[in-house]
Amino acid sequence: KLERDGLSGLLAEAPFVKPPEKEYRKWNYWMMSQRAGSLSYLTFSAGFSLLVFMVFYIACDLCRLQLPIFRTFGTNALIAYILHSMVSSAVQPFFPKDSPYWYAYTGLALFFFMNWLFIRQLEKQNIFFRV
Repeated sequence: KLERDGLSGLLAEAPFVKPPEKEYRKWNYWMMSQRAGSLSYLTFSAGFSLLVFMVFYIACDLCRLQLPIFRTFGTNALIAYILHSMVSSAVQPFFPKDSPYWYAYTGLALFFFMNWLFIRQLEKQNIFFRV
């Protein structure tokens, strides 16, 4: 194999240079593929998730930064999870998939507001669902 491919057959392509065309590109461990579940993708996504978690941990737990909307959804997360599919089913027929951006964002805002409204009412009445 070394005689046929040379030294490049044993080494992976460098990660931060422009890759060759598809027909010349070899599969290697630098390639990220969610569909294939490659190790590089899983490592990157785990690291990125930990980074986002760390930012929220520092902001919310160490610096005591609280946004009311996060507090509302966080205190009743279980009911928010159950409720969001029902609200989505109610809102989705009014917003087709081929709608313009402004219309789609309006649908997102309506969906988010309706979820928040239900969860906020439960929070005001001190009703919390926990496992």
